[in-house]
Amino acid sequence: MGRFTPFHEELRLAPPWLAVQPSFRGSPIRKGRGYGLVRSDSDDSCRNSMVVHARSGELCGFVSAPPVDQPCWFSSLRLMGDGTLVQFVFRGGENGEYFMRWWTGLLR
Repeated sequence: MGRFTPFHEELRLAPPWLAVQPSFRGSPIRKGRGYGLVRSDSDDSCRNSMVVHARSGELCGFVSAPPVDQPCWFSSLRLMGDGTLVQFVFRGGENGEYFMRWWTGLLR
């Protein structure tokens, strides 16, 4: 597991503890000083949370998105490069209604 940095040709490898997190999707926080891990196989797909770790693997805390109003079929979290946390929600319905909400710079 690793990532490419803009304008660089080499792959920056993730720390070993992060590479063995198969049921989580990881995003770097604060230019790689930490990582936000979002579970990709949650039983309750309309309640989202993120586990925050330091680069060393030490647990720093948790971030839970507020509950989504019903109807909700599923939702997911994405951490953007500037620390903004975005939640995408699919409500279903005849037209396949989606919406999103975000918290600007939450993990800056």
